[in-house]
Amino acid sequence: MATVAVPRVEEIMVANPLAVSPDTAAVEAAKIMCHQNIGAVVVCDGDNIVGILTERDVLRRAACAESWREVPVKELMTPRPITVRVGESLWKVGQILRDHLVRHLPVTEDGRLVGMLSVRDLLRHSTQLLEAMVQERTHALRAKTEALEARDKLIQRHLQVAGKTQRQMLPPLECEYPPLSIAVLYHPYDQVSGDYYDLVPMNGEQLAILIADASGHGLAAALVSVVTKAVFFTEGRRSETPSAVLNLMNERVLDLIEGEHFVTMFYCLIDRKSLVARFASAGHPAPLWFRAGCRAIERLHASGIMLGVETVPRFEENTVQLGPGDALLLFTDGLVECADGKRNRFGEDRLCELFVGLASKSAREIRRDLATEFQEFRGEAPVGDDVSFIVIKVDPELEK
Repeated sequence: MATVAVPRVEEIMVANPLAVSPDTAAVEAAKIMCHQNIGAVVVCDGDNIVGILTERDVLRRAACAESWREVPVKELMTPRPITVRVGESLWKVGQILRDHLVRHLPVTEDGRLVGMLSVRDLLRHSTQLLEAMVQERTHALRAKTEALEARDKLIQRHLQVAGKTQRQMLPPLECEYPPLSIAVLYHPYDQVSGDYYDLVPMNGEQLAILIADASGHGLAAALVSVVTKAVFFTEGRRSETPSAVLNLMNERVLDLIEGEHFVTMFYCLIDRKSLVARFASAGHPAPLWFRAGCRAIERLHASGIMLGVETVPRFEENTVQLGPGDALLLFTDGLVECADGKRNRFGEDRLCELFVGLASKSAREIRRDLATEFQEFRGEAPVGDDVSFIVIKVDPELEK
């Protein structure tokens, strides 16, 4: 990138300045300055610079004595003036003018007078230089901004493709595994998500249901969630019990994620014939179980630490008996931790209350109405994390 050159003295000085001898009458020197519209003349004795006479020197003498006109310049001048060489930079000259509180500087080359530099000259060229530097800097910043915008657009396109690919890896948002109906809400915080869910028919009548949440959000969390899916796809289906699945997942995830990352996960196996549900949890929020027979909510608690934290964790495994009309709600913490504009959290108590009121509906209707309530609560406030939940509804007509 080109840079604006800082001019040197020879580029901005007045060349061949007017000079007078020390014995020149003050009035003659004053006339010269007036006719030439200059603020100072150099006083030279032959080739030697002996002083400088400025308008200020003349006015100072004229204010206190009427007989100043015939006084020789040598009595009014400033002797032994500060001089600068032709090769000095504009910045160095400016520093000299400021430090010595002078307005004019004779310019020399090899001891000879070759020019005069004034504060006015300096200010004019400094302003031009600064304008040129600002213009150059503006162009440079504009070019960098355009490059960053182009890079950002490219990254956004890549993220769009990644997000689309990630969504294609997930099961449909609505599906039927009689007597179970399932509806999913999947709402990434960004174009990619750290949330992950899966629905996998296993041997016989078993249906595996998994929901997971990688710590954080955005690209880093999305990569962890993709790793989690890959591990489950290749390894998780080998194990027959939920706790064994989580142990195997933890063993593989430990080798694949680093730093502060971890994964919470809830894994459930539902026998579609007996409606027995076995489940285990790796630090994931406890799902809600609506029991249609008594219209009550229970939480599916199972102790266990997040995946990727301990080498040999212990995952508790529990069993419940589902019945006709029952409903399960599996969710990630982005749902209950979301806040409205007044920083009130959505919270699990609110979620339980809403779920009780909606659980008699179909899975699709529960998802729709719960999503509407969530949006109305949030209003214009942005979500702070990925939000996902799975509604599982047992056919209420089974007993008939």
